[in-house]
Amino acid sequence: MSSKPVVVVTGTSKTDATAFGHAISTAQKTYGHIDSLVLNAGVLEPTGKITSPDLNLEAWKAHFEVNFFSQVTAVRTVLPWLHKSELGGKIIFVSSGAATGNTHGWAPYNASKAASNSLCSLEGKMRDEDLHKFIRDHKEGNLVDPEDCGHVIAALALKAPQELTGKFVSWDSEECREYWDDQ
Repeated sequence: MSSKPVVVVTGTSKTDATAFGHAISTAQKTYGHIDSLVLNAGVLEPTGKITSPDLNLEAWKAHFEVNFFSQVTAVRTVLPWLHKSELGGKIIFVSSGAATGNTHGWAPYNASKAASNSLCSLEGKMRDEDLHKFIRDHKEGNLVDPEDCGHVIAALALKAPQELTGKFVSWDSEECREYWDDQ
């Protein structure tokens, strides 16, 4: 087994504990340990006014199923392995500025991401939360470079100090400065 850090990327379906368990078991058998888990679940659609027919109770449940309950399932499945980690076992939740900003028309997304934040999360956010600017910036390629957020997420997954446990932090905050890739 290699002493170098290894990242295993896997996708599973919503709250399928069996699929999560299989992915975790495979990683543990292959590498002998699991030191961290990065959760990056999310669905945005449908959007609209809270009274919109597209935002019925089933749409709300679907948002929470993916954006929150899938993460609860993953955490419950991986915790026994993380408790055995020599690195202390870390879970990184990738969230959204919408979880704290009440983006108009995104009520189910906002609420489900806020629920995720209550578990403990890291915000992978853009520079400006305004929806129209976001759309324009996205088309023009002006959003935060995913590698910048990703570098911090990976560093936190391996080296996050205990003081950050349970905190909601932005990848570009002073608390995460030592993990920025300034090269």
